[in-house]
Amino acid sequence: MEKMLKKTAYRAFGLNIYSTIPLKGMKEALFSLADVSIEQADLREEWEEKAGASAYFVFNPSRILFKIEDAGLFAVEKGVSIQFHPFTSVSDSMIRLYLMGSCMGLLLMQRRILPVHGSALNIDGKAYIITGDSGAGKSTLAAALMKHGFTILSDDVIPVQWEGEIPQVFPSYPQQKLWKNSLQAFGINELDFEPIVEREEKFNVPVLYQFEEQPLPLGGIFELTRSGENKISFTVIDGLKRMELLYRNTYRHFFINPCGWGEWHFQALVKLASAAEIYSIQRPDKQFTAEEIALRILKTIRKEG
Repeated sequence: MEKMLKKTAYRAFGLNIYSTIPLKGMKEALFSLADVSIEQADLREEWEEKAGASAYFVFNPSRILFKIEDAGLFAVEKGVSIQFHPFTSVSDSMIRLYLMGSCMGLLLMQRRILPVHGSALNIDGKAYIITGDSGAGKSTLAAALMKHGFTILSDDVIPVQWEGEIPQVFPSYPQQKLWKNSLQAFGINELDFEPIVEREEKFNVPVLYQFEEQPLPLGGIFELTRSGENKISFTVIDGLKRMELLYRNTYRHFFINPCGWGEWHFQALVKLASAAEIYSIQRPDKQFTAEEIALRILKTIRKEG
């Protein structure tokens, strides 16, 4: 681990964050009161006391402990605190990967903020979410839309919360994660960017000048999937399938039931399903179709046939 620095203030996920570890990619901020603190702590004794011999998670609605074999121990408490204990010789980059991913997703749920897995963009003043399984091409499709001048709110963990009956999508931090083949398809040299730890073919790509810093009302959701077909298909999702789609694309949804968040999560999905148009997009597995799909999405949003 690199030497820990004094607490630095950041603004991300709609929250004021103090962190003792530098959070590369996040925007530094000025504020007097923090919503969240991130700091290193010795969690070994607590883990040995509470975890079974083969356990990787200790579930509790207010404090969640989990272990990543090649990284360290992590604790997320009451939506206000994240602690980490790095294992020997683990890099800051590895710790940041889990702090800004799994830990932040859990913290948002503790605060009753719904984390959706995907990318969110500002298109014509509303936030549109592109979701789907890992490797579906979400970030690549977002990058294709950004080539048309649109700005991005979030990549990977998307915070959604409500103002009355209207879901609002909050910005995370100005960075995308793009695969090497996607960068090459856009004519971008991957050597200009830092690879994501343990994913040598995926890179952190700053988007400082195309980052949307204000929350926006949700306009719609597109789930991207891969298929063996040679064509692109768009399908409107109705009925209970909307709930199923939103459930499987909730970030780290496997924590929900063990932590007793099932009722809250169900109600959140009901409200989200009734507030937004939801589409399924199937794309050919072996072709680069991001540009074509981006144009189809814009026509769909703008009701152009």
